[in-house]
Amino acid sequence: MTKAWQVTWQVRLSRVADCTVKRIAASRLRQEDGQILILWPFVFIVACAFAGLTIDLGSIYAEKWRLQSAVDSASLSGVESYTSNPSGSWSAAAESIGDTNGLVSSDYAYNSSDGISLASTSPPTVTVRVTHPTPTYFMRVFGIDTVPITVSATAQIASPPAFDYAIFANKSIQISSGTVDVQGSIHSNDTISVYGSQNSMYVSGNCESVGTGKYGYGFQCGGQMENGTAANVPMPVYPASNFEKLATTVVNSSNWSTYFPSSQGWAWGKSGLEFNGGSSGQGATVDGNYDIEGDFTINGDSANVDGNLYVQGNVKLDPSSFSATGTLLATGNIQVSTSTVTQDSSDFMAFYSTTGSIQVSVNQGNFYGTLYAPTGTIQMSLSSGKVYGSVVAQNIQDSAGGTNVTYDSRVQTEFPMTPRLIP
Repeated sequence: MTKAWQVTWQVRLSRVADCTVKRIAASRLRQEDGQILILWPFVFIVACAFAGLTIDLGSIYAEKWRLQSAVDSASLSGVESYTSNPSGSWSAAAESIGDTNGLVSSDYAYNSSDGISLASTSPPTVTVRVTHPTPTYFMRVFGIDTVPITVSATAQIASPPAFDYAIFANKSIQISSGTVDVQGSIHSNDTISVYGSQNSMYVSGNCESVGTGKYGYGFQCGGQMENGTAANVPMPVYPASNFEKLATTVVNSSNWSTYFPSSQGWAWGKSGLEFNGGSSGQGATVDGNYDIEGDFTINGDSANVDGNLYVQGNVKLDPSSFSATGTLLATGNIQVSTSTVTQDSSDFMAFYSTTGSIQVSVNQGNFYGTLYAPTGTIQMSLSSGKVYGSVVAQNIQDSAGGTNVTYDSRVQTEFPMTPRLIP
C-alpha cells in the first residue's frame, strides 16, 4: 500500500466520523427541544408566582412605610399637645394628625393592644400603635386576602443639651468674687474665667469651654477639663408662645382689680401691676395662670407665687421672704432680691427672661428651679443659699457673696423644646 493511498483513506475515515458526530449531536438537540417544551409551563408558573409575590411584598412594604409615617406624625403631635396642655385633648390631637396622614379612626382600636397611650415618665411619652389589614393581589389565589401590618411610634419632648449642665453660658462665665461651688458640670461656648487668687471655684463635674479661659489658683475641676477644646453646644430658645398658652387669664389696666383686689394690697401703677404691702406687713399671694400686660412688682413682707405668669414687661420681686412654684416668664428683665427663700424641695420654679437679664440676690434658703436668660446675663449673689436646678444664659456672672448651684434633673421637663421620636 502506497503512502499517498494511506493518507487518502485516513481523510475519508475522518470525514465519516465527523458526519456521524454531527448526526448524533443534532439528534440530541431535537430531544432537548422536546424537554424544554415540556418544562416551559412550569417555568412560566414559577415566574408568575415570583412576580406576584414581588408585587404583594412591594405593596405591603409601601403600606407599612405609609403607616409608619402616619403614626410618627401622630405621636409627635400628641406629645407636643400634651406638653402644652396636659389636661387637654392631646389624644385627639394625635388622632387628628394620624387621620390627616391616611389613618382612619378604626385603626386606633383595631385590637386591644392598639391605640394612643401616655406614659407619665419624665419627660412623658406618647405612643401610637395601629394594626391595619393590607389587601393582597397574588396571595388571594391561596386564600390570603389581607396581611395585618402593625406599626408603632413613641415620642417625647426632648430637653436640649444646654439643660444638662448646672451652669451653661452661650458666651462667658466670669467668677470675680467670693466662692463658687457647683455640683454638676459647666459649659461655655466662649470662655470660663476665675479671677484672683482669693476667689475659688469648685466644679464636681466636667468643665468645658470652647475658648481658652483663665483660671486662678482656687479653681478645681472634679471631672474632665476641656479648656479651649470643647465642642459648641447651641443655645436653646424656647418659644414664649408655649408659656403664653398656659397663662389663661389676661390682666390689664381695665380689669386688674377683679383678680388682684386693692383690698389685698394690689394696685395698678404707671407701668403695670404692683403689690406694696410693706407698711402693714401684708403678704402677696398669686394663685393661678395670668397674662399680665405690663410690669409686675411685689414688695412687702412675703410673696407666694403658685402658677404660671406671662409678664409683658419687667418683673421685680423684693419681698422679705419668697416661695414659688410654676413658671414666671418676662419679656423684660427679672430681678429677685429677698432675705429668705422658703421653697419646699418638692416645689420647682422657672424664671425665664426672653430678651432681658436676671438678677438673683438671696441671703439664705434654697431656690429650687431654673434661671434662663437666652439673650441676657444672669448675675447671682447667694450668701448662704443655693440654687437647685440649672442656670442657663448668654453670660453668667457672680456677685459678692458667692454662688452655689446644684444640678437638678427636673429642669429637663421645665423647658422641653421640640418633640422627637424615641428609637
